Amino acid sequence: ATNVWHNQVIALLLLALMVTVVVFIISQSTSFCWGVINYVYTNDTYHQALIFLGCLALKVLFVFSSIFFTLTTPQTAGSGIPQLKAILSGIWIRRYLSIRGFVIKSVALICALGSGLPIGIEGPVIHISAIIGRQLTKISMFQHIDRKMLLSAACACGIAVIFSAPIGGVLFSIEVTHHYYKIDSYWSAFVCATFAALFTTIVQAIAPTTLQLLHTSFTHEPFETYEFIIFMVLGAMSGFLGACYVQLHQYFSLLRPKIARFHNGFWNNAYVLAAIVTSTYVLCAFLLGEFAFQPSRMAISDLFNATSLEDCTHEVTKCNFSDWGKGLGVYWNLLCFSVLNYVFSIWFLVLDWPCGCFASVFAIGASSGRLLGELLNDTVMDWSNTKLLAATYAVVGAASLVGGVTRTFSVAVIVIEMTASVELTVPVLLGVIISWTIASWLSLSLYDSILRIRGIP
Repeated sequence: ATNVWHNQVIALLLLALMVTVVVFIISQSTSFCWGVINYVYTNDTYHQALIFLGCLALKVLFVFSSIFFTLTTPQTAGSGIPQLKAILSGIWIRRYLSIRGFVIKSVALICALGSGLPIGIEGPVIHISAIIGRQLTKISMFQHIDRKMLLSAACACGIAVIFSAPIGGVLFSIEVTHHYYKIDSYWSAFVCATFAALFTTIVQAIAPTTLQLLHTSFTHEPFETYEFIIFMVLGAMSGFLGACYVQLHQYFSLLRPKIARFHNGFWNNAYVLAAIVTSTYVLCAFLLGEFAFQPSRMAISDLFNATSLEDCTHEVTKCNFSDWGKGLGVYWNLLCFSVLNYVFSIWFLVLDWPCGCFASVFAIGASSGRLLGELLNDTVMDWSNTKLLAATYAVVGAASLVGGVTRTFSVAVIVIEMTASVELTVPVLLGVIISWTIASWLSLSLYDSILRIRGIP
């Protein structure tokens, strides 16, 4: 019995270490791709039209590369979480956890993330983590380990590596992947997630990566008691938007077969559809400004910043982008950023490539919450000579919208751990609970909707 326990611990530590290394490689490769695109984007020696065409060509190349690899192994398309949920419920999906799937998913994910388009990484990383866990059970000393237990731990491990949130990772693995949960899996998930977060922290200290979402930077109390009413309203809005997001994704997914009936399927061709969606998005983002054109993960740190977006034009501020207040102004820029990412992140989920929803939905919720905070500051609060901290609404909005789309409470814990903002615990939980409740009345979760679309029980 002692040897069995030792082998189980060794397997969990190996899983955590291997996932951390793989994610680090993916992150560094993604950073290189972003650097290439940014080099072209910031090159002032050429006309803006040529810069746009150069950036578009690079982004389309990355998208096409990702689709090319994915089509060789169709099981690697999409998030991966819905299928893992089905497997843990007793439904086996052939070749879903194969070594070939691991290689293809990893390479395709690097290409997809390298494009800088608004897509998530958490789903594909959980899929990759699950493949590593499954392959470990083929080693003789680990063959006795419960496979479902290891897959559950792999799910928690994926979240812990991406968001440095071990507690949220364990809760996420319970909510998303199980109808019934074994207590034995609870312990193993915590061990794996904890060491995954530890390894990630060490790696971040040695070589910071591009895929970690940044912490908040509040210098004073982030909210007052009366603001709970506003948080409840924001949660309700997020629940409605989350339900609409799921319904639109279902509509777009079912629209593809209908499009295939025309022109012998030309418009439904994976490359043609990807070229149309990508080109349209890149054009709109390029015209809107750098904050929209660059990867949305970089914009999130600005939205979580206590500094006013109007002041981001000053060199003394710690903003990634200085054009939030330019052009249409802060309000319209935030609104356009939210709408643009809302619509196109759904289309990107429909394409044939590895793609999650967490990061893109997180950015939409953050910009929507920030917009609400900025509007209140310049209208209602301006009359009372007091100011709200708009960054607080960005955090609550981000968590609430993700909760409404994925139908998980664990996102609240993930956000609190990720942002290191324990003082926001109650506002975030309140927003997520209200969002979850309203969205549940109106639609399925995104993961259950995908399972229904694909005909998986």
